[in-house]
Amino acid sequence: MTNPSDEAARRQRDRQQRQDEIIAEFEGAIEDVKFPVHSAEIAAEYRDAPDEVVAEEESLSSVLDRLDEEYDDELSAREAVLEEFGATDHDEPADLERERIAEAERAATDVDDVEELEAEA
Repeated sequence: MTNPSDEAARRQRDRQQRQDEIIAEFEGAIEDVKFPVHSAEIAAEYRDAPDEVVAEEESLSSVLDRLDEEYDDELSAREAVLEEFGATDHDEPADLERERIAEAERAATDVDDVEELEAEA
């Protein structure tokens, strides 16, 4: 017999993992979108992806249909979707922006560790 708290923790992990997968699919769908873009255009891009339920309540398509906004960039679109899902376990936008800047610096300088680059300067 399984422990109810263990089972609840497993279900929570499973939900979080599936939500992460759907957010990744969403990010893939908006890679080719030109910003600024309206949420209806993002929804049209996502229509080809599987429409699975997240958070046991709604699908990404239903979230996109409900959003009626224009987004200037991918980060603001992602943030709006995460807010709709009530996703608090995801990286904050500032963290994501720092990661993107560090990744761009690594790509531009061929240096894996940004601290190495700063030490050389």
